Amino acid sequence: MPMIVVVGMQWGDEGKGKMVDYLAQDVDIVARWNGGANAGHTVWVGQTKYVTHLLPSGLPQGKVCVLGGGMVIDPERLLGEIKDFDALKINTSPRQIMISELAHIVLPTHKALDVAKEAARGKNAIGTTGQGISFAYRDKEEGRGLEARQMRSPHYFGQQVHQLVELHNQELVALGSTPLDADAVANQYEEYAGYLGDHVCDTSAYLEKSLKNGKTVLAEGAQGTLLDKTYGTVPFVTRSSTTTESAPAGLGVDSEWVTRRIGIAKCFQTRVGEGPMPTEISDERLANRLRGEKDSPGAEYGATTGRTRRVGWLDLPLLRYAASINNLDELVLTKLDILSGLENIKICESYNYHSPVEKHIHLPIGAITNLYDCIPQYQDMVGWIANEIVCREDLKSLGLADSYVKKVERAAGVPVTLVSVGTDRNQVVARKK
Repeated sequence: MPMIVVVGMQWGDEGKGKMVDYLAQDVDIVARWNGGANAGHTVWVGQTKYVTHLLPSGLPQGKVCVLGGGMVIDPERLLGEIKDFDALKINTSPRQIMISELAHIVLPTHKALDVAKEAARGKNAIGTTGQGISFAYRDKEEGRGLEARQMRSPHYFGQQVHQLVELHNQELVALGSTPLDADAVANQYEEYAGYLGDHVCDTSAYLEKSLKNGKTVLAEGAQGTLLDKTYGTVPFVTRSSTTTESAPAGLGVDSEWVTRRIGIAKCFQTRVGEGPMPTEISDERLANRLRGEKDSPGAEYGATTGRTRRVGWLDLPLLRYAASINNLDELVLTKLDILSGLENIKICESYNYHSPVEKHIHLPIGAITNLYDCIPQYQDMVGWIANEIVCREDLKSLGLADSYVKKVERAAGVPVTLVSVGTDRNQVVARKK
């Protein structure tokens, strides 16, 4: 199976980082195809916590990691991550971390524009992370962005940075914000290029050659399907494509290499920022129970922003929709252990739709309805006690919790092959196919 694509089924934060780390045991290369530092993946190995925003989650496993052409890369953040992994004695050489020539570069002015624009929206703010992602993609689409290949010539790159910063400053002034020092930014980015230039290469050619030579590539996506710029809950979305079909394009390889599509879904739902979330839990005590303590492993707070995640029950109409959009082969569920100990668990089976006449609906395949008008219809399920879930090398079982998994499996129409029941990379139950 040459190329495996892993994608989130919800609004991101599904636990993709842990599952990519787990799946990376059996692959040669882990490649990320989209997004930027607005993503955050967390991997726990024993008591060691690895957090990445740009680097693929395969690095802790010692895999070759590729940052694809579909990404927008903040050099400062990337160098910070490399430094963190260096301190952990993990290989970060140019042979281990490769940056696509075609990836675009995020500047401080992209971030400043992001923050200024969000402030200008006022009550219509969409909950951006302020990482400059949308403005970096805008410059890419308008043909004025900076590509990673330019970092091979640091001085020339610095000159191009200076020009773009001055252009951005005009926009910042128009938005009532303070312009940035173009000379200082250019000098800093010239220095970044000196460190990162050796990592830049033709990653498309590298991946194609590797696939032809029998290597297995695990393609890692950022965010989730419901944040896709086309198929997500527009306008409360990211500015990249997050579905399985966008992976080959983001990495510059033939789509025929894709032989396995894996969706990652949490056993409940979370969302950071604004936008509709039909199953959001209003009971703050229950929401906090699912969210966990802020500093505890796996707690529901943004890895990038630290923001508190909104919490809701699992939404099967949206899960079916995401599974269809991504043409999934299998589904992985995460955080089943968090539901342990609850006497009653709700699961949304369908909606009542209020516009213009109330009617009972299942979300259409291939289209997202106005979710603000969707009233979730729940089924109550009996919970299970915490020790029903066992995960040791000599014994792996979901106990009574498997009835919940089977319910999700039937609704999604996709086999659930793996279930995560803890934060550590080994706390995964493999279900019989």
